[in-house]
Amino acid sequence: MEKQCWNCGATLPEAASFCPHCAKSQVERRAVRPPRRWRKGLLVALAVLVLAAAGLAWALHKPAPPQRYEGGAELSYPADGHAYQLLLTFAITEGVARQPQELASAVVADGESYAFPSQLHVYEAGNEADVTETFLELVEDYTLETIPEAGAKAMWFSPPGRQESFPYAALMADIHYDNACGTNRVRWTLQMKNGDTIVLEHAVRAEPQPSINYYYEEVEMGTVEALQALLDEIAREVDPQTAVSLYLPPVTYQGGITMRDRSYALHGSTDGENQTTFTGTVYVETMQPQIAELTGLCFSGQGGIGLSASDGVMLLGCAFSGWGTAALARDGAWIVAQDCAFSDNGTGLHFESNQSGFSAPGYYNNRFEDNETAIRILALRGSEVLDFTGSVFTGNGVDLDNPADHPVDLSGATQE
Repeated sequence: MEKQCWNCGATLPEAASFCPHCAKSQVERRAVRPPRRWRKGLLVALAVLVLAAAGLAWALHKPAPPQRYEGGAELSYPADGHAYQLLLTFAITEGVARQPQELASAVVADGESYAFPSQLHVYEAGNEADVTETFLELVEDYTLETIPEAGAKAMWFSPPGRQESFPYAALMADIHYDNACGTNRVRWTLQMKNGDTIVLEHAVRAEPQPSINYYYEEVEMGTVEALQALLDEIAREVDPQTAVSLYLPPVTYQGGITMRDRSYALHGSTDGENQTTFTGTVYVETMQPQIAELTGLCFSGQGGIGLSASDGVMLLGCAFSGWGTAALARDGAWIVAQDCAFSDNGTGLHFESNQSGFSAPGYYNNRFEDNETAIRILALRGSEVLDFTGSVFTGNGVDLDNPADHPVDLSGATQE
């Protein structure tokens, strides 16, 4: 096989790479083009776009960073399409509260202690439905603390949580205080499941209570009429925030009395066989701040009601006999008895109260004897266990009639 030189036309062997006639190379030279990089660039650009889109999607859907919400006694909290309104109150309400309460104040006599119910309520503006449970499902944990002002004593409180006696409150706790506590901030902190923190607070102020004492040796109170007139005069002229104690003579009052507008501490006395005694009904139709305290009194009846109360009453060392109902706690009342005797009554202690601003579960060292029913509980707020340690039940038709199924502990009592 032959070929021709591309330059001079001489005949050359097929495999020749050089022409001896014109000295030209017979190898064809081609221009070398650099490799095209557009495909690689396109792939890189596409990868960048994919990563950017993924980052945008993550940014749009990533969980929001935990937030801290702080308010006084009220704040708004948005979650899951709801605009929850949270508020604190001490008021006992029929329905979910819609008004916050920044401060509760009380005057307290020496040696006394009381409590305000601090409550967290939740509602949604424009929504009449109860959203309490829906909100609580978002809560991981909660704490309560009392923070005293400088030099004041810290208030103490019951375990916070839900309470059957406060059905409209999401959470509540009793804030206990005496007159050394001054002002304490009551702070609720809620830790939410999404990491948010909610802080609300309100305050309790407790101040020492001024007091006045009236003695039967100095002031006329020897008849039921004179005693009632004195009580009415005190109600008109003495500041309701002042604690009033009356020391009664060892006489039998023919009839009963009514405490209106304010409560008193009534102290009975003895002189040989004579003892301060009421033969008619004593009515307690008052409101706090002072709880009615009846000490060393005898209630002697022939049917009817010995004590009828619509507010808190403390009985210390009193005796009831001969009544259809010895002591009746109507709605708004709580009657606590210690070192008392209930004998020969239709019913000794009768509770029919759904609401009360006062409670005291210790019924220590009482004697219930020969009553048809010693204790009857038709209604009583809360779930505090009534403790009858040291009490004696003997000869009663029924020791405890408890249709309300209120918690009662008779394990420390004697039942004969």
